[in-house]
Amino acid sequence: GRRTRAARGALVAAAAAAGLAFSAATVAQQAVWKDSLSLWDAVIEREPLPLAFAYHNRAVALARGGRIGEAIADYGRANAIDPGDARVLVNRGLLLVQTGRIGDAVADFRAACDLGNDFACRAAEVYRAGGAPFPGRPRD
Repeated sequence: GRRTRAARGALVAAAAAAGLAFSAATVAQQAVWKDSLSLWDAVIEREPLPLAFAYHNRAVALARGGRIGEAIADYGRANAIDPGDARVLVNRGLLLVQTGRIGDAVADFRAACDLGNDFACRAAEVYRAGGAPFPGRPRD
């Protein structure tokens, strides 16, 4: 009877309100997920502890956007948090080469080589000897 209709009406109203709330949250979240840089900015901003992978991934996004200096700084942050990730050192080394900082790049390549990265070992030798640059950009 009346109670059943009233209960259904309340349930429909609650479902509609929940749907509107979820829709609003989805729209807000889309702004965070619009691109890699926005996503990693949000992760870094919201996480209470620094996450090396977040700085690494934001550095990749910054480098792809041509923001090399900022990318180098984020690779530095990632390396400070997790100095055992050779990919961070290789990627920062590649960017340092692009900016003409060959000595710093060789230091990064050597450190990555010490961590077992074969590409970094070859890159350190080539750049230390003054060889031609490797083509390449930061890898994910």
